[in-house]
Amino acid sequence: MIKVFLVEDEIIIRNGIKNSINWEMHGYDFVGEASDGELALPMILEKKPDILITDIKMPFMDGLELSRIVKQELPDTSILILSGYGEFDYAKEAISIGVEDYLLKPVTSAQLLEAIRRIAEKIYGRRGRQEETKNEKGSFLMKSSSSRYALLDELRGLDLISMMLYHGMWDAVYLFGVVVPWYSAGQGRLWQQSICWVFLLLSGFCLPLGRHPVKRGAMVFGCGALVTAVTLIFMPADVVWFGVLTLLGSAMIITGLLEKWLEKVPPVVGLAGSFFLFYFTRHAADGYLQLGHWLITPPGFLYANYFTAYLGFYPFGFFSADYFPLIPWLFLFWTGFYLYHLVGKERLEPLHRSVCPPLGWLGRNSLMLYLLHQPVIYGVLTVVFLLLRRGGGAL
Repeated sequence: MIKVFLVEDEIIIRNGIKNSINWEMHGYDFVGEASDGELALPMILEKKPDILITDIKMPFMDGLELSRIVKQELPDTSILILSGYGEFDYAKEAISIGVEDYLLKPVTSAQLLEAIRRIAEKIYGRRGRQEETKNEKGSFLMKSSSSRYALLDELRGLDLISMMLYHGMWDAVYLFGVVVPWYSAGQGRLWQQSICWVFLLLSGFCLPLGRHPVKRGAMVFGCGALVTAVTLIFMPADVVWFGVLTLLGSAMIITGLLEKWLEKVPPVVGLAGSFFLFYFTRHAADGYLQLGHWLITPPGFLYANYFTAYLGFYPFGFFSADYFPLIPWLFLFWTGFYLYHLVGKERLEPLHRSVCPPLGWLGRNSLMLYLLHQPVIYGVLTVVFLLLRRGGGAL
């Protein structure tokens, strides 16, 4: 748990900060407080907090001097400055000392929590890198498995199995003529949507846990382009334009490029706003936007060509066997992204525990398995139905 220490000479502000935040609920341990730097210093050296929140102008020892000494004695302690508008020059000097961030007074609990969350993520990142360095001296396998969130991998693996079963059923019904009434009705679509929702929410949630999202997104986008090329050549009647891999790669690239700005939005606002936009635009490809009983028809020029189809507005005559445009699905991806920031990395520790390792293996290799599963399923079904025809069987 991240340890927090507060130094503020104004008792009303100090008590307000201390009492207005449920520190433990947010994953922090409030280890102490003081009214000035001189009183605070021995307590800080004893408690060794991860985050020091300090005012600048205080009697006896001000926040700048305190920050300078703390950085010398406890270089791993991150410092957050609270500064009045008239103290901005002091804040700039504090940044040169090595403080992590500063906030201008007056500050709300939400603003303070968001700043602490950003610092806490950096702390956890440093700890993770230090742990990886230590583990390099031991088993590589232990290092790689301990740094991952096993339950997230296993949830992805479970969703992958559901997707394989769904696609196997799709091939049987639409390519081999098997009659399955419930699959062609609402239940089949509900199954498909559950797979998509879990996959995109989970992908958005996991994006901040990885590195180089733009690079990884470009690779996934390239795999999506490969799927389009293969289906265009070998299965032109069932070509895939702008399938789920194209969407996922695009979402990773866009989010990676905009991440610094997206993180400035409070997580609750981002989560609610993203899900609202997803709900509002979910029928854009069908030619309308919906909010309750209100229907809004977008202008016709939006439904113009393949680029607008990529965005979510496909023209007349467009067809794709697997169609996931940016709108509305990018907003569902962002819902997962903001859900991660709302939960906070410090609360994810239980997710390291593995429940079903084989599912975790599937989840860690989901891209490779996604690319391979359709040809394998199609090949297996082809052999099965050839044998059934020769044997006089029927389904």
